[in-house]
Amino acid sequence: MTQTAVSGPSQSASSVNRIVWLDVARTVAILSVALNHAIWAVLPNPSVHFLNRLLYASAFSFSRLGVPLFLMITGTLILSKPMNTPQDVERFYKHNLLRLLLTSEIWYAIMFLVIVLPDHSRIEATATIPALIGSFIKNAFFANQITFENMWYIPMILMLYLLMPAAIRINEEASLFKPLILAAMAITFIITFLLPDIFRTASAFGLPFSFSLALSQGNLFSHFWIYIVIGKWIGNGGMNRVPGILIHLGFVLSVVFLVMYQEIIFTTPSWFLIGYECTFILFCSLFLFEEIRRLFSERAEPLALFTLLSKTAFGIFFLHIIIVKFIGWFFPQIAATLPGFIWIPLLWIISVAGSVLIIVPLSRISFCKKYLFLIK
Repeated sequence: MTQTAVSGPSQSASSVNRIVWLDVARTVAILSVALNHAIWAVLPNPSVHFLNRLLYASAFSFSRLGVPLFLMITGTLILSKPMNTPQDVERFYKHNLLRLLLTSEIWYAIMFLVIVLPDHSRIEATATIPALIGSFIKNAFFANQITFENMWYIPMILMLYLLMPAAIRINEEASLFKPLILAAMAITFIITFLLPDIFRTASAFGLPFSFSLALSQGNLFSHFWIYIVIGKWIGNGGMNRVPGILIHLGFVLSVVFLVMYQEIIFTTPSWFLIGYECTFILFCSLFLFEEIRRLFSERAEPLALFTLLSKTAFGIFFLHIIIVKFIGWFFPQIAATLPGFIWIPLLWIISVAGSVLIIVPLSRISFCKKYLFLIK
């Protein structure tokens, strides 16, 4: 593989060596994530009208596919890295884990200052400059963090990266560990996807059905690993023998089930928004990733727009949320006046386009390009 995966929204090598289908997948992923945060900034209540609920369910369903796609890209790229010597492990931690940590800490600092400095109540609450500095330091060490909501992704991907060399070694010995891998995947799917979906759905409909399980992804196997392993499997052509018509059918049906499931949940008294551990999200992202691979894997020439958005995806991931927040802070009357179906697309487009317009000129500065946006 000639592209580099630094994290979910990671960057790649020069345009000469780009993997086009991964550029497309990464572009779809960052657009999905940006839409998710635009929706959360507005968070309209589900309408009593079916068409409005269907529109909202469709938009939110697409917005939940970004993180799974980023993790699948990570699996495709990183699980293919050689990990045969201590030097390979050291190189991975130095060039992948530590670079991601350094860049994340820079953005944690930026977001802390963006949130705290304009908010006099926060400064007054800390009372003293040493207390403010202490809060800043704790923020850098992931304690009592003052940051934006998209930053949950960073500790998660850092923890996965800590175990990635071991995962790569297990993958290299697939024949030896295959029963263990399949068992872990099956148990993880049941515990973190299937059973919670059943319980949440029953609760939403007010059914007197409760069940608790001591096992969880926290003490067994993070459900995000499923997306990474699937990404490696699809990237290696794991679905090559599946006829195209079945892939198309699987994608269409998974989209229909996903959207209709969310729309139906909107009609219940205890409605909720689907998460990344939803079974329908898992299958929809799986088929979407395979659809993208089949459509673009044979293309050698990069696509300009996809290349641009793919290369700037890491910067967009951090910047777009700041733009969304700024718009909400400085233009609250517009947000309160415009209906959600207009304001959400506007926030989405402005936040992505604004991020690119900031990243492109700043990336001409070597430090910004390398450490702020992780563009190689």
